[in-house]
Amino acid sequence: MENMLLASAYEGGDPATFMLSAVVYAACSFLTIYFVRQQENKLILLGLLTALAGLVFAASMPNVAKLAWVMMLAAFFLVFYGATKSSQ
Repeated sequence: MENMLLASAYEGGDPATFMLSAVVYAACSFLTIYFVRQQENKLILLGLLTALAGLVFAASMPNVAKLAWVMMLAAFFLVFYGATKSSQ
Protein backbone atom coordinates (compact mmCIF):
# COMPACT_ATOMS: atom_id res chain seq x y z
CA MET A 1 0.00 0.00 0.00
CA GLU A 2 2.76 2.45 0.93
CA ASN A 3 4.62 1.66 -2.27
CA MET A 4 1.50 2.47 -4.28
CA LEU A 5 1.22 5.85 -2.55
CA LEU A 6 4.87 6.63 -3.09
CA ALA A 7 4.73 5.51 -6.70
CA SER A 8 1.70 7.66 -7.44
CA ALA A 9 3.04 10.66 -5.51
CA TYR A 10 5.02 12.04 -8.43
CA GLU A 11 2.36 11.53 -11.09
CA GLY A 12 0.39 14.66 -10.30
CA GLY A 13 3.09 17.21 -9.68
CA ASP A 14 6.62 18.35 -10.05
CA PRO A 15 9.11 16.38 -7.93
CA ALA A 16 11.32 19.44 -7.53
CA THR A 17 8.46 21.37 -5.92
CA PHE A 18 7.82 18.52 -3.51
CA MET A 19 11.47 18.15 -2.57
CA LEU A 20 11.93 21.90 -2.11
CA SER A 21 8.87 22.17 0.12
CA ALA A 22 9.96 19.13 2.14
CA VAL A 23 13.44 20.61 2.70
CA VAL A 24 11.97 23.99 3.69
CA TYR A 25 9.58 22.23 6.10
CA ALA A 26 12.44 20.29 7.69
CA ALA A 27 14.63 23.39 7.99
CA CYS A 28 11.87 25.51 9.51
CA SER A 29 11.01 22.71 11.95
CA PHE A 30 14.63 22.44 13.04
CA LEU A 31 14.92 26.19 13.52
CA THR A 32 11.67 26.28 15.51
CA ILE A 33 12.79 23.47 17.79
CA TYR A 34 16.25 24.93 18.25
CA PHE A 35 15.45 28.60 18.86
CA VAL A 36 12.04 28.65 20.58
CA ARG A 37 12.45 27.98 24.29
CA GLN A 38 8.91 27.45 25.61
CA GLN A 39 7.39 24.08 24.79
CA GLU A 40 3.90 25.50 24.32
CA ASN A 41 5.07 27.94 21.67
CA LYS A 42 7.05 25.19 19.94
CA LEU A 43 3.96 23.00 19.69
CA ILE A 44 1.80 25.78 18.32
CA LEU A 45 4.39 26.89 15.76
CA LEU A 46 5.09 23.31 14.66
CA GLY A 47 1.35 22.72 14.30
CA LEU A 48 0.93 25.79 12.11
CA LEU A 49 3.98 24.81 10.06
CA THR A 50 2.62 21.28 9.61
CA ALA A 51 -0.75 22.62 8.46
CA LEU A 52 0.95 24.91 5.97
CA ALA A 53 3.11 22.06 4.70
CA GLY A 54 0.03 19.89 4.28
CA LEU A 55 -1.60 22.59 2.17
CA VAL A 56 1.52 22.96 0.04
CA PHE A 57 1.82 19.21 -0.46
CA ALA A 58 -1.85 18.93 -1.41
CA ALA A 59 -1.58 21.84 -3.84
CA SER A 60 1.61 20.63 -5.47
CA MET A 61 0.53 16.97 -5.72
CA PRO A 62 -3.22 16.33 -5.88
CA ASN A 63 -2.70 12.57 -5.56
CA VAL A 64 -1.59 12.86 -1.93
CA ALA A 65 -4.51 14.96 -0.74
CA LYS A 66 -5.52 12.23 1.71
CA LEU A 67 -2.09 12.32 3.31
CA ALA A 68 -2.42 16.09 3.58
CA TRP A 69 -5.58 15.55 5.64
CA VAL A 70 -3.53 13.39 8.01
CA MET A 71 -1.04 16.23 8.32
CA MET A 72 -3.90 18.62 9.04
CA LEU A 73 -5.19 16.33 11.77
CA ALA A 74 -1.72 16.10 13.32
CA ALA A 75 -1.40 19.89 13.10
CA PHE A 76 -4.73 20.34 14.87
CA PHE A 77 -3.60 18.16 17.76
CA LEU A 78 -0.25 19.96 18.01
CA VAL A 79 -1.89 23.38 18.15
CA PHE A 80 -4.63 22.18 20.51
CA TYR A 81 -2.18 20.59 22.93
CA GLY A 82 0.12 23.60 22.84
CA ALA A 83 -2.79 25.97 23.48
CA THR A 84 -4.15 23.95 26.39
CA LYS A 85 -0.68 23.61 27.88
CA SER A 86 -0.07 27.37 27.69
CA SER A 87 -3.39 28.21 29.36
CA GLN A 88 -2.52 26.25 32.51
